Amino acid sequence: MQAIGKDGALCIRDVFFRHAGQQLLDHQTPDRRQRSAGDLSGAGKLLATCASALPHTARYHLALARLLARKQDAKAAQAELGKALSLEPANALVYYEQGRLLQKQKDRKGAAQAYERAAQLRDDLPDVYRQMGSLYLDARQVADALRAFNGALARYRAARAPQQQLEAFYADVQTSLGRAGQQKLAAQWLKEARAAR
Repeated sequence: MQAIGKDGALCIRDVFFRHAGQQLLDHQTPDRRQRSAGDLSGAGKLLATCASALPHTARYHLALARLLARKQDAKAAQAELGKALSLEPANALVYYEQGRLLQKQKDRKGAAQAYERAAQLRDDLPDVYRQMGSLYLDARQVADALRAFNGALARYRAARAPQQQLEAFYADVQTSLGRAGQQKLAAQWLKEARAAR
C-alpha cells in the first residue's frame, strides 16, 4: 500500500470521525459499533477536498465506498470497493464491506463469499463472524448462525473487548434470534455465552 502521509491520514480521519461519525480503518479499537451518521454531505465535500492531497490508496477507496454506501449509492460503492481490491487484493476490510453491501442488496451468496474471504485473510475480526451469523439467520440456517455468533464471541474475547461491547453483542444476537422465532434458543445462547466468560 502506498504511504498516504500525515496530511492525508488526518484528512481521512477528519472525514469519517468528525463528519460521518464512523470508525473507518481500525476494527481493533474497543468501540467497534458504528456511530450516528452525522453530516454525510459535509463528509463527502471534505473527502473530495482531501482527494487531491491523497494518493488513491485502497484505504481511500474503502473510505469513499463506505460513504457512498451510507448515502444508499450501492453501485458507486461497489465500484470503489473494486478499485480498493485492485490495489490491495488481500485487504480483509474491503471484503467485509463488500459483504455488508451485498447483504443489504439481498445477495446472500455474494455476501457469504465476501465474508468467507475476509475471514480467510484476517481471522481476528469479530464483526465478520457477526455479520455471517446475521446472514445465516436470514437464510433460516440457525445452526450455522450460532456457529458464526460463537466465532464472533470468541474473537471479541480474544481482543479483550470491554463488557459494554460484549453486552451490545449479546443484545444484538438475542434480538436477531428472537426475530427469527428462536426465543428459547436466544435465552439459552445468552446464558451459555455469559457463563463461558
